Amino acid sequence: MRTLVRGAGYVIVAALILSVTIIMAIEMAKATVVVRNVESVQTLMTVVIHLMVEKAAERPDRVFDDRHRKIGDCGPRPEQISERGKAFIRQHEGLRLDPYYDRNGYAIGYGMHTWQGMPVTRTYPDSPTEADVEDEFDVQLATYAHIVTRSTCSPLTSPMFDALVSVAWNTGHVNTSIVQKVDQGRAVNVSDFLVTATTQSQRNRALVNRRLREYIMFTGDYDLAMNRQMLAEQLLQHMSYGN
Repeated sequence: MRTLVRGAGYVIVAALILSVTIIMAIEMAKATVVVRNVESVQTLMTVVIHLMVEKAAERPDRVFDDRHRKIGDCGPRPEQISERGKAFIRQHEGLRLDPYYDRNGYAIGYGMHTWQGMPVTRTYPDSPTEADVEDEFDVQLATYAHIVTRSTCSPLTSPMFDALVSVAWNTGHVNTSIVQKVDQGRAVNVSDFLVTATTQSQRNRALVNRRLREYIMFTGDYDLAMNRQMLAEQLLQHMSYGN
């Protein structure tokens, strides 16, 4: 009897080992496919970041603390970015119909590092038209709009929503200082936007310019936000910002 039990135990252990081996082999095969399809470490990181953004947008309703309400009771706010908000992002990103390389890997269109769910590479996508880019732009904007609606629970005007989508498009999220103030009904000021205007802990002039304009859009002034004739210093002089 002991021999039978011992034999059965060996069979179970062997089956478990075989199962683990098969699972590991499958995962290694998947990893090999991914590595063979990316052209650099930067491109691989782009895939990871894109998946993180998708997961953030798809996660179930967040659990709010006592300062928050359920998602369905956050007050009136848009669900999608407006046409003026889209124009703002287009203006800052610029349109490129051929893949180009930036510090985050290959990109195309309006700074998009993925295309139809796949990472952009030196050869993919192949010769998209401007109409193709606009279609993909709308698809990806919906993901970032979803990030804003999941990150905040407070009434938002269209300019406020557009500004936060632009921040998310550029950084992958809306920074905590903005989210907390929006949710608490406190005034958001320019310093909250400038939190994400750095590169390697140093102020980035291009990002400072963009964050200033996003803040101006957040306050409702689309025209000033998109006035490219005014430099960042002039914007600061033109408007009275809080600290």
